[in-house]
Amino acid sequence: MATPSRQPSLVEAEPKEYEPPAEFSDTYYFPPFVQLQSEYHLGQPLYEDGEHWCLLAEIEAASNKAGYPFCLIGRDRTGDNFLIGFDLRAGVRFVPGQFKVGQTIAIVYAKRFNFTDGTKGIRVADLSTCHGFPFKLDRLLSANKAVCEYWETLDEEGRTKTCHACGREAEDLKQCSECGLYFYCNEDCRKVGWDKKKHSLDCEILRDPKIQELLMISTRETTEDRQFKFPG
Repeated sequence: MATPSRQPSLVEAEPKEYEPPAEFSDTYYFPPFVQLQSEYHLGQPLYEDGEHWCLLAEIEAASNKAGYPFCLIGRDRTGDNFLIGFDLRAGVRFVPGQFKVGQTIAIVYAKRFNFTDGTKGIRVADLSTCHGFPFKLDRLLSANKAVCEYWETLDEEGRTKTCHACGREAEDLKQCSECGLYFYCNEDCRKVGWDKKKHSLDCEILRDPKIQELLMISTRETTEDRQFKFPG
C-alpha cells in the first residue's frame, strides 16, 4: 500500500473519557460466519436488544450477470467461504462496482441464510447495513490489532496517554488530527510515528468514518428503532 499523500497534523486532545476501540478479533461483536445465528433460528437470540455485531469478509469473487441476483463470494478470517446475496426483491439498489474483489465487506446484523439452491451464505436486504472498504481483510485486521495494542498503554479514563513515537506518558499529549486514535508529544514525534512507526499505513484505514463507527460498535447505544447503519 502506498503512503497516503495527506499527512495529519496534531490537535489538542478533547477533555473527555476515551472508550477503547473495539477489537475485530472479538468473536462476539465480530463473529466469523460459522458463529452467526440463522435467519430461521426460533430459540433465544444470541444478542440482546440494542446490541450489534458485524461480519467482516474479504471479497474473493463477484457476479452481476443479467437476470441473476448480484452475489459475492466472501472469505472470513477463519478461511471459510460463503455466498453474499443481495435481495433485489427487497428493493436493494446499488452502484455497479460498489463492491470489488480484494476489498473487505462489513455486514452488520448478518445472519446465515440458505439460498434456493442449498448454498449457505448471507442475505442482504438493506444496503445501509453493509459497506465495502478498499483494503484487504488482513490489512484491516492488522491496523485494528495495532491500535488496540497501543490503547492498552492508556489509563482507563484516557487521561494519561503514551506518545506513540517516544513512549513518554503525559496528560497533555496531542492527538492525530485524522484518526484521533494516536497521541504524540509534538510534531517531531508525529513524524517519527508517521514514518518509522508506520502510522502512515494504519491512519489511511483508521481515519475512514465508517471504520470509526465499527470501532465503537461494542459501546454504541441504540434503540430498537435506531439500528446501526453505516453513515452515508
